[in-house]
Amino acid sequence: MMTAAASLAWRIATSRIGIAAIAATLSYGVAYHRGYSRADRQAEVTALQSDLAIARADIDAARRAETLAAQQAESLALAANRYLEKADALEAELAQRPERAACRISDADRRRLLDIDAGED
Repeated sequence: MMTAAASLAWRIATSRIGIAAIAATLSYGVAYHRGYSRADRQAEVTALQSDLAIARADIDAARRAETLAAQQAESLALAANRYLEKADALEAELAQRPERAACRISDADRRRLLDIDAGED
């Protein structure tokens, strides 16, 4: 058995106006949910596009840094080879000098060593 309020609610819900009102309410709810979902997806797509742009910029920066590091490493290797050649030349020159009781290195040799150590050409 239904109470009077339940009976009245059932009669309204099953009437043409009630069915139309229920259908309109459901349609509004579905449309609202679809619109919200679409806006949510669009925001997610926009965020992912932003993340992708940042990742691409990071990759580009890393590639530029890699190129620069390779250039610097090559430059340092060439400089190191030049300084080693100078040191080897001085060592060979000192080895050819005659033996003596005092130090074989002159003031000029000391300056050459200091210049090699300081990286001067």
